[in-house]
Amino acid sequence: MGVAANSITAGTAGLGNENYTEPTNYIAIGQGFFVSSTNTGGSFSFKNTQREFSTSSIFFKGAKANETPGRNFKLAFDYTNSTNTKIHRQLGINFKTGNTLNYESGYDSHLYDQQPTDVYWRFPEIGSNLVIAGVGEISSQMQIPLGIAIDSDDPVKIMIDEKVNLNGYSIYFVDLLTGQIINLETPKTLNLAKGTYNDRFVLIFGGTALGVDDEVLLNKITVYSDNTNKELVIKNNNN
Repeated sequence: MGVAANSITAGTAGLGNENYTEPTNYIAIGQGFFVSSTNTGGSFSFKNTQREFSTSSIFFKGAKANETPGRNFKLAFDYTNSTNTKIHRQLGINFKTGNTLNYESGYDSHLYDQQPTDVYWRFPEIGSNLVIAGVGEISSQMQIPLGIAIDSDDPVKIMIDEKVNLNGYSIYFVDLLTGQIINLETPKTLNLAKGTYNDRFVLIFGGTALGVDDEVLLNKITVYSDNTNKELVIKNNNN
């Protein structure tokens, strides 16, 4: 999957009623990209069979692959930075059976342009910040840890930009410190003190698609792992 650029520049759609543009599966001619490897040396190559004709390519026309979109969603984070520029950060999550919360090449993407105020996926198993993460199949037991860095006293807004093949699933933002659970189908404004929050927020999933009374359970009790103190925490949200 691809996520949109986080800042507004000439020719880039902005906030409000406009939409951000995100990269597709194909890299257009003249576009730059990163290549990383676990090896200390060697070479890589591009094959003609990897080419694909699209609106931005004129070199080669081949049979298009039959692509079936998987389950995924995009989280968004709006704020105004220190230069009074509006920022709209997108994060992506893809659900796929067999994937884990460890780093998996081809599914997980590191965050290379982190800002003083920003949001990112922060998995203890990986230890670095991600902008796109591939995880296992969605379930009511799954928790996606979310890191937030705040460098100003201004409010920030968090929301869902896009959901693909997640009909019947609800996405909840959970504050593990207060026990507050927020359905992100409606954008939520947060007022957080300056600092870095790597162990306070997670996303969890509920709704009719999971086949259990998640909505009722979420309002009564929250169970999560406190990785810093190596403890299992159970919160009664009614008391």
